[in-house]
Amino acid sequence: MTRVKEADFVARHAFQRLSTTEVRADPTLAQAGVASADVDNNGEIAGAPELSSLYKKLVALDVGATPAGGVDLDAPSVKPIYSALAVRFSQQVGVEVPLGTKSLAAVPELSAVAAGAATIARKDGVRQLGMGSVQDALNVVAGAAERATGQPSLVRVNLGANNVNRGLFGPGSEGAIKRFQQQEGLPATGAVDVHTLTALDAALAAARGTPTPVVTPTPTPVVTPPPPSSTANARFVDAAFQGISTGTAVMRPGDRGPAVVAVQQALLDMGFPMMSLKNDVGVSGVDGAFGGQTTTAIQNFQVHARKTRPGVQVSGVVDKATLAALHALAPAPGAKAWDAGQPNQAPPAFWNGDRSKPLRVVVAKDEHRTFLYDRQGSCVGIFANAHGSAGNGTQSGLKKVRTRLDEASAKATGQQLWGDTRAFGKRIVDLSWATGTSSGEELHGSYDYRGMGKNVSHGCVRHYNEDIVTIFGQLAVGEFVAICNGVDDPMLAAPRP
Repeated sequence: MTRVKEADFVARHAFQRLSTTEVRADPTLAQAGVASADVDNNGEIAGAPELSSLYKKLVALDVGATPAGGVDLDAPSVKPIYSALAVRFSQQVGVEVPLGTKSLAAVPELSAVAAGAATIARKDGVRQLGMGSVQDALNVVAGAAERATGQPSLVRVNLGANNVNRGLFGPGSEGAIKRFQQQEGLPATGAVDVHTLTALDAALAAARGTPTPVVTPTPTPVVTPPPPSSTANARFVDAAFQGISTGTAVMRPGDRGPAVVAVQQALLDMGFPMMSLKNDVGVSGVDGAFGGQTTTAIQNFQVHARKTRPGVQVSGVVDKATLAALHALAPAPGAKAWDAGQPNQAPPAFWNGDRSKPLRVVVAKDEHRTFLYDRQGSCVGIFANAHGSAGNGTQSGLKKVRTRLDEASAKATGQQLWGDTRAFGKRIVDLSWATGTSSGEELHGSYDYRGMGKNVSHGCVRHYNEDIVTIFGQLAVGEFVAICNGVDDPMLAAPRP
């Protein structure tokens, strides 16, 4: 016997937003007259008065109920009504069972998303199957981040009292998903697709301290490496590449292993963002785990590759076309793209073919890479960058070095402008327009290594600290810097004969 008094019933039960229409649709509740007794003027059970009314209805059904003893929720006349209410409420709120220890890939309602056959998009006021589990996962990830940093996480979803918002895909959930996608280097669509689901599963596994679940099929383990050819690159001979090269598999977020290492190392050697910050020192981010940084680097590579290979799509996954581009564009094993004899696709080091305007630096905004040239016009370095976010776009055009600030001056400037000595990293190369007028932009360092390869700055061009130190050491006041939309900018041209 489970006897509950009115105060306890009101405090413990929350049938909010259980509408008259839903109640009347259930024969058990309709026959008991619950709808007429317990809804507010909006046609919903929404608060304490309506819960009190509902309680009195249950007391009337329980012949053994007393004010002192309360209502028996297990009484034969009460239990069917109470159970029907609970079922109706859970259908409205829960949508599916709590995520618990499952991965998202194991949630039945998400099977179509995990297979790449469906996407869950925002629908205000509508509960969607699978969305509750996505919200649960976001909050687990948020909880781990909050414990680690002591700060509120931007990917947390407010599910309200008693999970009343669970399963509702509204603006709050959409915003949390967009912020998660931005953190992972995915397109910030706000919708749950297979790439977002896989990245969230990987983050969920990390938050739980468990191995990352693998959603993609395991490639065939025994294969013959591709035969040598003019487009074959010895970096990509792992067995996992066979399925990708034939179009029967892709490499995507959540994957792990030596094939991922090969791709990551190639991206690093081409100057795409593959570094991590450890104890304020930049180290290689090549770790064999396909996460957000790898996704960002691949997207930047795909932006670059599709200029000469239109079949490459900016997807953030390594598919057949992307692998073929990697074979052709990545340097040989152990080499950097800027080494002599290696493919680097660096643009001409002159502005509009003018010999009087040799370029020392070219910033290609679309692929988030910075090209450094010596004074003879040879490319001697390619570095990842981050530039202006929406509303703070980095202005394209011909500029020149106005001043150079060392680490001490960079710290002082950061403190003065932003109250943060780390705001500009370890060096600043201040730029003006080629005419000498201020451009209000700089090339500078950064401690935000996770933001590299993205549009996240206030308009300046950020670099890893190690890279800005190299760039700083090569430049002199008055030398030219070109900021362009891409390496195919028509203003980047070799001198005419």
